[in-house]
Amino acid sequence: MSASSGQLLRGKWKDCMKQLAIAAALLPGLVLAEGDSARFETCRAKLKAATEIGFLRNLEVEGQTVPRVTVSPTWDNVDFDVKQGLVETVNCFLMTGKTDRFINLDVIDSRTNKRIARYRSGQLSVD
Repeated sequence: MSASSGQLLRGKWKDCMKQLAIAAALLPGLVLAEGDSARFETCRAKLKAATEIGFLRNLEVEGQTVPRVTVSPTWDNVDFDVKQGLVETVNCFLMTGKTDRFINLDVIDSRTNKRIARYRSGQLSVD
């Protein structure tokens, strides 16, 4: 890969991350304006986008006491609002769009397979 190709890929990555950050920051306003079904579809689309750009690596629900959200190293480089937006989007997806219910989640680092954050009662705390 040439140096210019590497720079182009880094530029595209930064653009994708900026779009994800904007979407995550806007999520609460978008969610409240829609019904449960539409909200669920919006959250599903956001999770798909987060997966496609490599931010979200895996979501494990079955066989887990607390669902596990595995994230890439990008987690370390984004603002808290983006992190909160991601776990709120996962919560929205798992609660099928309902805004009055919360599920506990553990955020897992894909490099170490260790918990790096937890989402409880609608609040994210980073370990």
